[in-house]
Amino acid sequence: MLCGVCSLRGDLRALLGAQLEWLADPPVARVVFERAIGRGELPADADLERVLDLVAAPIHWRLTVRGAPAGPGYLDGLTDTILRAARAA
Repeated sequence: MLCGVCSLRGDLRALLGAQLEWLADPPVARVVFERAIGRGELPADADLERVLDLVAAPIHWRLTVRGAPAGPGYLDGLTDTILRAARAA
């Protein structure tokens, strides 16, 4: 699922895809963003707690509250939105 040395976008998109099957284990999800900080893809002071909320909450909301599908196009757009937010933090 995660390559660990590819890119934040690739790892984040894979993580979001996994959310459709099962809400990610927070320690595993945290590793994605810690690696991204190590590669310089996110600022060292990125708020990882907030970023983790941004990963889980939209999919949970979409599937359980709205009853809407979360297909590949939605996940691609969500990936880009989360990246913009995480980099701006």
